[in-house]
Amino acid sequence: MSKINQIQKALIEMSGGEFQKLADAYLAEKGLGRVNSIGSVIAANKVKTGTPDTLITTPDGNYVFAEHTTQQSGLLNKIRADLDKCFDESKTGVPVGRIERVIFCFTGELDPGEENELAEVCQEKGVNLDLCSINF
Repeated sequence: MSKINQIQKALIEMSGGEFQKLADAYLAEKGLGRVNSIGSVIAANKVKTGTPDTLITTPDGNYVFAEHTTQQSGLLNKIRADLDKCFDESKTGVPVGRIERVIFCFTGELDPGEENELAEVCQEKGVNLDLCSINF
């Protein structure tokens, strides 16, 4: 088995809490700004309710939201629902105009039409979308 296949297999086997902590470490390493893991329980591989899962403050005072999921089936609906929550100021306390981008880290797969649908939802709000799958 190739090394990439081994890594993908290990990622798929992670719990939601483990995957979220790894994804947050990846985002911190990318240097996007200060990472606030709202949806992660400190010192445990568990998740807690929060929108977004991760909040990153940019140097200019705007925000990057990150959502993480290990859900395989119904992935498009899961991401759509998470996007709706991200754009709901009553849930986040952040006006949509201050959201620079939404990053989704996930272990499932989306087809091109699904990716396009999600991109259009974000474009309508003037927000960039980054989809980070384990399938490169």
